[in-house]
Amino acid sequence: MDLVAHCGEVEVATGEFEYGQFYGFWGDDTCYEVYKTSDGKIRVVATAGTTPLTKLGEFNAFITNDDDPFTFEGEVIDVVVGDEGFKSLREKYGDYIDVSTYK
Repeated sequence: MDLVAHCGEVEVATGEFEYGQFYGFWGDDTCYEVYKTSDGKIRVVATAGTTPLTKLGEFNAFITNDDDPFTFEGEVIDVVVGDEGFKSLREKYGDYIDVSTYK
């Protein structure tokens, strides 16, 4: 199980999220691992660099160490890099995507 920081939902078209503007927040040197959970939800985990830590088809589980623990597990079904890559997820996965980042 990997530790993540939950960032909340990102409006893919505009980049708006809880902390302001998502696009440019981490930049193009960021890889986004797209997970499908057992209940069919789509969740994204960001990591520094352009190489995923969990590869396509592999499973991983996540937890936060916050007072309100956020946990999920799923299979990597897609991987994209940078802001343009994240924007491309809208067509496949919808207008809002839940994002976390590896700690």
